[in-house]
Amino acid sequence: MNYEIKIEFMAEGVRGCSWVTRSGNRVYAEIIRLNSKTITCRVVKCDPHDAYQYRPGKEFRVAYQLCRAEKDMPQKEQDTYPVGLTITAVRWSTSEDLKEVGFEPTGSYGDAPQTLVMSDGSLIIPSQDPEGNGPGFLFTTNGTGYVEPKREEQTCRT
Repeated sequence: MNYEIKIEFMAEGVRGCSWVTRSGNRVYAEIIRLNSKTITCRVVKCDPHDAYQYRPGKEFRVAYQLCRAEKDMPQKEQDTYPVGLTITAVRWSTSEDLKEVGFEPTGSYGDAPQTLVMSDGSLIIPSQDPEGNGPGFLFTTNGTGYVEPKREEQTCRT
């Protein structure tokens, strides 16, 4: 390990780090912890095309060699999620969806909950309570009283 690289990230005025994605866009992140070979960081801002993988708030461990120290970081976006986004699809949750938010895989609860796919690539999965003790179910004042995807995925038309 080249300790000079690690020292660069500890320098006065360094507010975060950034790296380039495979699509050529830069991701900006705040540094949480400097490890021996990687930086643990939390994404602050990324290009909308990379939002599914590098959405703000998500934590990553990135090798020092892939990062550059940043003194001028973009401002964190206001936490108004999901205001301004649109629902692009409604589908039953997959095991991967449930694992990503911390629930047990599909099959542990009987019926799988619904997943709302948002325009930035993020997912909304209902919870039965604020502690996330298990997935919930979406109810509505329209039609049958609950949201029930009829097929694998219902895509919304814009």
